[in-house]
Amino acid sequence: MSLVTAAGVLVLLAVGGLMLMKPQKPSSSATVYTLDTIELARQEALARGGDCSAALQLAHHYSLGRNQSAEAIPWLRLASKCQSPSVMAELAMLLLGAEPFPAVESEVLALTARMAPMDPQQADAVRAEVDLARKRWQGRAPSAP
Repeated sequence: MSLVTAAGVLVLLAVGGLMLMKPQKPSSSATVYTLDTIELARQEALARGGDCSAALQLAHHYSLGRNQSAEAIPWLRLASKCQSPSVMAELAMLLLGAEPFPAVESEVLALTARMAPMDPQQADAVRAEVDLARKRWQGRAPSAP
């Protein structure tokens, strides 16, 4: 048996073994983000200690795993302190969807100002969403006498 054939057989065996060990798919995408009680407590302790990855994982647990945006916002605020433009954009979008526009406008604009030097395109996309949110809000707000 040549070296190439032997290597091919080993690769096939490895792939076959991996296929047999393939984990079950979660029943929904929410399952992927949901943390059990012990992991939730662990991640909270890490996030409170300044671990941005843990804060982001908690934000996803609440926003994507449990569909509780209000619970996710404080964790995204912590995670956004680590200067990730994508996390800042995620926070901005969650704020725009979860809170009345006037209450979050200044925070969202501050996030876009922070992200602009790092990712101008993403900052522009968030600003466009701010403009749409402002127009929607102005369309709902009663006019002044």
